[in-house]
Amino acid sequence: MHVFGPTKEMMWVGLVGVLLLPLASRGAPAPLVETNACPNGCSGHGKCDAAGCLCNAGWVGDACESDLCSGVDCGASEARGFCLAGRCVCSRQWSGTNCSSSACPKGCSGHGLCSFGACYCDPGFEGPACNLPAQRCAHDCSGHGTCVHGECRCADGFDGGDCSIPVCEGCVHGKCVGGECICDYGFYGSDCDINLCPDSCSGHGLCVSPGHCICGGGWRGESCEAESCPGRVWREGTWRTCMSRGLCDIHGTCQCDRGWMGAACETAGVAGSPG
Repeated sequence: MHVFGPTKEMMWVGLVGVLLLPLASRGAPAPLVETNACPNGCSGHGKCDAAGCLCNAGWVGDACESDLCSGVDCGASEARGFCLAGRCVCSRQWSGTNCSSSACPKGCSGHGLCSFGACYCDPGFEGPACNLPAQRCAHDCSGHGTCVHGECRCADGFDGGDCSIPVCEGCVHGKCVGGECICDYGFYGSDCDINLCPDSCSGHGLCVSPGHCICGGGWRGESCEAESCPGRVWREGTWRTCMSRGLCDIHGTCQCDRGWMGAACETAGVAGSPG
């Protein structure tokens, strides 16, 4: 029997197979296939990674092409608002589901600032929508008040239609002159409510300095509150005690002249005898 051996060609094929076998077992990389994992660059509303577009808050879609705020941008290009978690958050001048309506009546008519539903009018305008010419007040309230709808609202200390009249609050014992209290004698303080002397010397003396009373005839004490001696009579233009027939001592007792006696020296008697 004739046995044929391998030819040279067969040997070469086998050798190549042996050399390629390890590469196949190691898993050679498959040819790269170009794919578009992030279409349209995520529309500028997200980031691209290996899994595709990672959309910013408020945006959805393969290319982050759709927002969650009713298909609008909430006026972001005009600074009216922005989309947050599927809702439009409007600036203080705008309102509505897509921030397209003015938050203030008539948009403050172009004469004021809109802030969360209220108009703050420019000088010269007033009204809820700043659409009315402001009414002037007399003499601009003299600088002592605020003009509201043509009427002055005066600051403390002033009165009158144009807030030009100074007024005093108090003046318990005095008169208001030019907005300042001028105190009566014996009183001081911004409202003239403080006595220079206790109890104003009880009406029986003269306050000559703070806390110092000069008592009238027949009265004594720190505030001239106590009657000194009995027998008060008017003699020679002044009040005298002891019927003007003796001297009143520091204890309030009459020391009668000779020939008079009694508590007020009212009785003729033994000369020099006290009552």
